[in-house]
Amino acid sequence: MTILNLGRIGDNINLLPVLYSEHLAGRRPTMVTSGKYSEIFEAVSYCDVRKYSGDPVELSHAIGLCHGLPDLRVAQVFMHPKETKQERNYALESYRLGRFRELWRRHPYVFDRRDLDREEKLTGNIAQHFIAVARLGVSSPFENSERLVAALKSRFPDYTIVDLAKIVADKFQDMLGILDRASCLVTIDTAHLWLANAAKCPTIALINNGWYGSPPPVTATSTFRYKDFQVDSVCDEVEKTLLPTGQTWAIVDRFGQEKRHREAFKSQEMAFDHLLTTENLYRDARCIGDSRPLPMLKEMMGKAIKFAFGRDIIVWTNDDVEILNLDLVVAHVRRFGAVGVRRDPAHIGRELFAFRWDWLADRLYNFPDCAVASPWFDLAVAAWIRRQFGWVSDMDNLGKDLYPCEIPNDGILHHPPHESSWTGNMEAPASKWNERIFKMML
Repeated sequence: MTILNLGRIGDNINLLPVLYSEHLAGRRPTMVTSGKYSEIFEAVSYCDVRKYSGDPVELSHAIGLCHGLPDLRVAQVFMHPKETKQERNYALESYRLGRFRELWRRHPYVFDRRDLDREEKLTGNIAQHFIAVARLGVSSPFENSERLVAALKSRFPDYTIVDLAKIVADKFQDMLGILDRASCLVTIDTAHLWLANAAKCPTIALINNGWYGSPPPVTATSTFRYKDFQVDSVCDEVEKTLLPTGQTWAIVDRFGQEKRHREAFKSQEMAFDHLLTTENLYRDARCIGDSRPLPMLKEMMGKAIKFAFGRDIIVWTNDDVEILNLDLVVAHVRRFGAVGVRRDPAHIGRELFAFRWDWLADRLYNFPDCAVASPWFDLAVAAWIRRQFGWVSDMDNLGKDLYPCEIPNDGILHHPPHESSWTGNMEAPASKWNERIFKMML
């Protein structure tokens, strides 16, 4: 595949998942772009780059030069002869024009050849706790940028406000070193917003009005249109990513009686501040036609919300999962609001979900109404969490971690191997119910 997109930087970052998809399929794609916007590909190993000496306005001439290149896809929206605004924003229109609309947000934004030494030079003199701000843009300038920076300095005096416009990087992608260390990123609709898709910090996104507004990055915890800008509201959302958490509440369906369940229960008693049971729930799987009184996960979450409050963390896990260390989970949920954890890279199933109380309370109304202890429910919840951050799930990418919706099981939990008790119930009413909900999440 050959993709033609002459610029700009953000538009090229938008196309990284397509290039990475080709790489995963065992093919080596080629990117044709303007030389002035090509430097990000120095941090990418999985494609070849051909540099065009002109500007994006010369698209017609560039198309002529590219005839003969294999499987040419013209993904540049600006000046495209077939651009008709059929999608909800220009980024999706780029995918439609390139004939890979089905790949939207199914693969990560991968910079696999970062220069850590250059990144370290950028971050070496920055305070430990800082908020990064991207306030300047070319295509989508923001008229309230000075007011935004002043408000952040006033509201968060314990944090250094790092104005990214004043950072001189050798290569734009070196800014990832700053973003990965930042407590939070506040960005207008500019290239930094696109770079945030590959970073590790929560993002407050201010995006342009209308069709030319970019889609929020997958790390966005909140989004505002320029026309809806209220500086106090933005600062409130920043604050949500910075405040400490409260107590940890777990709600577990205590059903198993084997040794692995007893060992797991001991670890859960030690790991959580409070353990809730599934007693006195309003509904169970008999309400959906199953003969078994399986708890409904949405009812479980609703019960936990009634007991917890504020910045507390609510956790669901299986009754045979041994909790080793929750620190990574709590730290992540404090910043992003939700996370799922798999047993290991070989297993697609989720062993634990965690939510910050305020994040879950705001979204419980459309939480998947699945029956636990039956196939598909964990994948439905995983896909639902991904939806909240803009990812699109399928059976292939559910077997991988997509940040910030999942984090690796690095000493978080242990699920001892055992024969599955679900395989004989694939046709049960609860299983079919869960499967329908799961497919709705895709």
